[in-house]
Amino acid sequence: LGLPLSDEEYLGGVCDLTGEVGRVAVAAATARDLGTVRRVFETDVAVMEAVSGLNLPPKLAKKIGPLEMCVRKVEHLLY
Repeated sequence: LGLPLSDEEYLGGVCDLTGEVGRVAVAAATARDLGTVRRVFETDVAVMEAVSGLNLPPKLAKKIGPLEMCVRKVEHLLY
């Protein structure tokens, strides 16, 4: 995209993305669209697994807790 982003800014945005797509999952669950909820869950888990394996600076490490919470919330929508 040609945007001047640092690695930290990019990873922070990816972590924040999980909260945004969580809202999509809630709307999809309300419409009984479990396929979309499952795709959001799988995306969130993939982000969590990728980010959890990194040695993150403190500013980004703070995003792991909220990221895990987003994964749990979307997971609950599947039940």
